[in-house]
This record gives sequence, structure tokens and C-alpha cells, in this order.
Amino acid sequence: MVSWSKTVIALLVVLLACAATVVGGVPVKEQRLQANFEANVTSGSMPLAVQFTDLSTPGVTGWSWSFGDGTISHAKNPVHVYRRAGAYTVRLVVTAGWKSGQAVRTRYIVVVDPDALSANFTSNVTKGVAPLSVQFTDTSTGAPTRWSWQFGDGTNSTVQNPVHTYSRAGRYTVVLKVGRDTPEDRRRTDVRVAVQYITVTDPNRPVVAFSVNQTRGVLPLAVQFTDASTGPITRYRWWFGDGATSSDKNPVHVYTRAGTYSVKLMAWSATSSAFVEKRGLITVLPPPRAQFTSNVTSGPAPLAVQFQDTTGAADARSWSWRFGDGLTATEKNPVHLFKRPGSYRVTLTITTGSGVITTSVPHYILVKPPRR
Repeated sequence: MVSWSKTVIALLVVLLACAATVVGGVPVKEQRLQANFEANVTSGSMPLAVQFTDLSTPGVTGWSWSFGDGTISHAKNPVHVYRRAGAYTVRLVVTAGWKSGQAVRTRYIVVVDPDALSANFTSNVTKGVAPLSVQFTDTSTGAPTRWSWQFGDGTNSTVQNPVHTYSRAGRYTVVLKVGRDTPEDRRRTDVRVAVQYITVTDPNRPVVAFSVNQTRGVLPLAVQFTDASTGPITRYRWWFGDGATSSDKNPVHVYTRAGTYSVKLMAWSATSSAFVEKRGLITVLPPPRAQFTSNVTSGPAPLAVQFQDTTGAADARSWSWRFGDGLTATEKNPVHLFKRPGSYRVTLTITTGSGVITTSVPHYILVKPPRR
């Protein structure tokens, strides 16, 4: 009897589970409605009348519209009038019995105020040399009746299209505030702020430039810097990138360490200054090592050896060879005769236009006893 009761209870649980997942032969998850809609217009001036049309799946029996401005409707295809400017999100919820679905369009309807003010302006120039005369032109919309200009240099104007003269160098922010008195005596205003809109330069400000005779070479590297600046310059300052500076107009600087250097030149006039910087301009290379080869490196005494300089120094001026046996030579590619057995260090020193380079190789030549 107990076993039969347990069987009945288990059967009821299965039936209830099936009833919860299937209604009318269709799974519950497939019973959700597909809500959709469209509007005949999505933007315009207020008051804006919008015709909404339901495009949901067939069989819908209930509609709930939220127009985003605090009003709702339960009509299938309502017409709604937006009376204030703004961007409105529209939501439609549809139902059919126990089924439902919704569609949401964010900022779907955009309504503008045709009477709204929008401050704006242009000018005939935005940069130039002091004194700089600028013609400002009001391009505001919304039919303003009042204008308030701030030119950034402490002066202002209430003229609609003023002409203003900037007498000193600088970068100036221009502010235009427009207003209109409506028939209802409501004061409407709008502002445009143009940050650093006008750039005025000093007529005495130097234009800085320079050139160099070379940008790459081996240590020590002497570079001739030549000023090419224009303007009424009274003094200079050079930064060579290695910690050294100069106040000469056309300095010569010697780089004594390998590396890549940026060079900066600053020039002053009586009233202003300017500079130019060239990054990574000078590359200083370490000096090459002297190199050589020979036709033989060992053999019985007496041993004649042909040496050859393979350094490739284009500015080589002189050569000094030491053969390790007390003898020397000054030819570029000498022949030397080793007369006695032994192991010999060979040293080559080259004097170049930019310095002295050397190399020394121990036990380079091995002279064996003479053959008997």
C-alpha cells in the first residue's frame, strides 16, 4: 500500500513538471511575444506629433506604450505629441493572455526647440602679428537681440559684429554670450567659449634655425654649428646634448663620448624668445680599431712576413709598426724579416684625421728554428 502511494506521488510530480514546461504542446520559452514598432518621424521641432505603429507578432491583445516624457497609452497605434525639446526613449510592452514581450528604442525621438538660441561666431583671422585687428561675425541662431563679447585680453563689447585689435602677443580665449527677450518676458541665453581661439605673435619674436657641417662621425667629433635665425636677436644659447652649452652665434663643439645627441638653440630679442630643437641630430661613433693581416704567421727562421693594413681608415695619415723584435716600420703594408726563432707581438698604430687608433696582437708571429 505504501509502495503504491509513492508511485502515484512520483507520477504526479512528472505530470506537473511537464505542465510547467509545455502549454498547449508548445514549450514555455517559445511562448514569449516578439514586440516591435516604428514611428513616422523620429525628429523635428516642438510640438512634434508622432504616429507610432505596432509591428509586433500577430495575436497581441494588449499594448502599453511609454513615450519617455512621462505619458503612456494603451492604444495599438497611438499618436503622441511631444511638447518639449529633448531626446526620448520609447518602450512598448505587448501581451496576449499570459504571454508578453517588449521593445525599447533608446533616444528614439529627438525634439528641438525652434526658438532655442545657439551662440556661434567666426572671424576673418585667428592668428597674426601684433597689433592684430580681428573682425568677429556673429553666426548665432535663434534670432538673438543681445550680444556680450569677451576677447580674452580684458576687453569686451556688446556690438553684434565687433572689430577688436590685440596689441600684445599671446593666445586668447573668446567668449560670446547671446540673449533674447521673448514676448513672454522670459530671458533666453546661450554661450560659446572658444579656447585659445586667437594667437598673436610678437613682431620682434625670433624665428630660430641652424645647420651643421656634419651629423655623423667617429670620436672625437668636431661639429660646426651655424645660426640661420632671423629677427632682431640679441643673444643665443646652445645646448649640445652632452651637458655642454655655448653662447656663441656659430660655435664649434667637440663631442668626446660616443652616443646620439639632440641639439637645441634658443634666441632672444629685446621683447621675446624662441627656440628650435633637433632630436637625435648628432651621432658620434667610437673610433675603429686598427686591424691587419699577414701572408704567414709561422715558419722557420729567417721568416719574411708581408703585413697588410686592413683597417680601412679613409683619413689615415701615418702608420707605425712594432714587430716585437725591437724593429719598426712606417709603411702602410711593410715586409719584415724575423731572423731569430721566437714568439713575437705585433702592434699597429695609425694616426688619422680624427685621432690615433691601435691594435696589438701577442704571439702573432711564431718563428721556428731554421731547418737543417
